[in-house]
Amino acid sequence: IKFFERYKASEEPNQWQAICHPYDQHLLVNAGPGAGKTAVLVGRVVHLIREQGIQPSDIIVLAFNRAVVFEIRKRVRELFRTLGYAAYVKPLRISTFHAFAMRSLADSGQAPSPDREELLPDFAERLARNPQFRRQVAGNCRTILVDEFQDMTDDIYQILHQVHLGSGAGVMVIGDDDQDILRWQRRDGSFSEKYFKQFVNDFGGEGLLKLSLQVNFRSGVEIVNKSQTMISEIFKRNQHSHRLKNFQLRSRHEPLKSEVERIDWRDWDTSQAMEYVRQMCEQRDHNNPGSLAVLCRSNGEVAQAYSVLAVVVPDLVAHGAVNYLVADLRHVGLWVEYLDAEIKRQNRVLTDDLKRELIEQFIAQAAIPEMQQPQDSDVRLEDLWDLCTVEQSFAHLSDLVRFIRDMQLDELGRLLGGRDGRPQAIVSTIHKVKGLEFDRVIVLPSSESFPLQRS
Repeated sequence: IKFFERYKASEEPNQWQAICHPYDQHLLVNAGPGAGKTAVLVGRVVHLIREQGIQPSDIIVLAFNRAVVFEIRKRVRELFRTLGYAAYVKPLRISTFHAFAMRSLADSGQAPSPDREELLPDFAERLARNPQFRRQVAGNCRTILVDEFQDMTDDIYQILHQVHLGSGAGVMVIGDDDQDILRWQRRDGSFSEKYFKQFVNDFGGEGLLKLSLQVNFRSGVEIVNKSQTMISEIFKRNQHSHRLKNFQLRSRHEPLKSEVERIDWRDWDTSQAMEYVRQMCEQRDHNNPGSLAVLCRSNGEVAQAYSVLAVVVPDLVAHGAVNYLVADLRHVGLWVEYLDAEIKRQNRVLTDDLKRELIEQFIAQAAIPEMQQPQDSDVRLEDLWDLCTVEQSFAHLSDLVRFIRDMQLDELGRLLGGRDGRPQAIVSTIHKVKGLEFDRVIVLPSSESFPLQRS
């Protein structure tokens, strides 16, 4: 199909090799930023279904980020819609590891751990202990795809390995060992290279196919070159970890225009730095009206920056430390209860007419301020409905309820970012924006050091 032509002609030939790799053979892909990791995953899913004849229900795609899950599902669905059978790919199993664990436990009649922090360790232990449960979770899976492999932990790697043992499926993982910024989540503080090496040992040894994606299609020459130089210098000084890549990432042949400005903050106090950044943000609409990210190291610094910058950036959003399930919000929780009652009557397909009907009825009976006098910051029920219909073809009310119950506030913020056509502007910790793209990025100076200690 025409969709594949761009990959066959790509200046990075390993993109196409990864996409058309046989479904039952394992594959490790190490890819730098901007190298098209998500695009390759989407291309591989399409190739598995269209060219290799794999049923969508026999494919499991696991990710760490709900926004990535949403994007993959959306792209696959839109492509197959153009081919005339969007509903065919609905059974495709794409989810975060947390959602995969929750659904697998629910489908088997087992109660998940009430503590979200213990969900994945508990799930991994049950898979390892119970072969029958392992086979039930894997089902008829024939191929497994994993995104952001560098974010692995022992528990998540165990889940991946056990699902493979329960199915015998071919496994493809794709990640970037240079982006190992979530090391603090690992109990032993190990580096991601541990999991890259473990995958080689467990899934084929020296005979395993290992590919590298070496072209950054996103950034200009200056950004790519300076970032690669900085990463190389960091690894030269690091005695505890070794860079797995034996190459320098390069920009594409016709790179985008970009620029890098380095500011020496060392003699500046916090108020001076904030004032300088405030002036930069004030000029944003005149010089660079695109999306903006102001990045900090700690949540305290995010709060401080937001208080200063929100005055000149009215649409600024702060990505904070506190995170909740969307369904824990009062009006959303009541909405879910209302939908549960509707499902008992009839599990209808989501349509615009049904959306208007049910939301109007719910508002009429929900005597709470969030529905009678909503604020701009309140989560909108219409947004949840629309996102669900974008993610899934022919979604029903039960799909909407599942979608809402799985959703966290920060995930919702990422999914809604820029949907109304306005450039997104955020102030955030570096960890929170992992995987996102912005036209302009400002990294604030900090008195904090990496890694930050857990509170």
